[in-house]
Amino acid sequence: MSGETLAYDAAASECIDRALERLSAEIRDRTPNMAPAVSNWMASLSHSRTPADYFKDIRGFPMLRLPRWLAESTDANEDVDFQDGLAYSTVSGYYFVRLIDNLMDNQATNEKAILSISALFHTEFQRIYQEYFAATHPFWEIYRREWARGFDSAAAEASATDIDEDRFYQLSATKTCAGKIPLAATAFHFSAEDRLPEWNNFCDALSAWIQMRDDMSDWYRDHRCGAKTFFLSRSNANRLPDETLLAWLGREGASWGTEQLQGMHQKVRKAGAPLNSQSLDRYVDELESWMVTWTSNFGRAIAELAKVAKALA
Repeated sequence: MSGETLAYDAAASECIDRALERLSAEIRDRTPNMAPAVSNWMASLSHSRTPADYFKDIRGFPMLRLPRWLAESTDANEDVDFQDGLAYSTVSGYYFVRLIDNLMDNQATNEKAILSISALFHTEFQRIYQEYFAATHPFWEIYRREWARGFDSAAAEASATDIDEDRFYQLSATKTCAGKIPLAATAFHFSAEDRLPEWNNFCDALSAWIQMRDDMSDWYRDHRCGAKTFFLSRSNANRLPDETLLAWLGREGASWGTEQLQGMHQKVRKAGAPLNSQSLDRYVDELESWMVTWTSNFGRAIAELAKVAKALA
């Protein structure tokens, strides 16, 4: 399935482009020997091989959009320099996390060969915040808490033997908690820190929706590599004697997953309602439209696969 993007306004799109151009220049300047391999890895994450498209993909957590939406919901004037710095920090931090995650999930390509670039990614992620917040600022406690929670969650997921509904929500809420760091920075910068709990609640709801969709999208790969997910755990618990995973998907799995995804989207909409962001509301609407099409295609594809498998059997 090719990448799909939701509409970005010109300012947001240009901000992402500038952030990636700046990071690419930093990599070429600081680490010229690794630069070609690192650039190739960054491009490989995007279906179009254009890194900017990766961050605009509808299937990803909108880490670069959420701080802009929070800023727009305040009465403060736009601060282009701050937004540019924040985007640069966020893409640097994302690549640091993705590099480690791919190695932990056994999905690495050339990550081991470029692992040392993680030092540059982490440095650039943190350095921007140092320009805006003194060492004693309360922002740093949020930074340390959310940064550590994200990596602790990744370790917990890697060692999980079964994921029930409660465990799913615990893990999904913490897997993207690093995205709350630029949100916190934005809230403090625009004197809106009292609104952080509501925005963090939206992040948690959206993270669950994204994780469930990923579990459904990647069911075959996850099954082949032995990954533990909420979706596959449901299959293990509900399959009939001698029933294959594909047969279960055709019998109830696809429809059950769709119901879960729809219910989680309702929670996303409810969590976004008090945030006073028209841009966020449009995103939630577009996400629902995409979901309706995707789940319909998913159900049809599973039904056809199940028929073929039954005929071959």
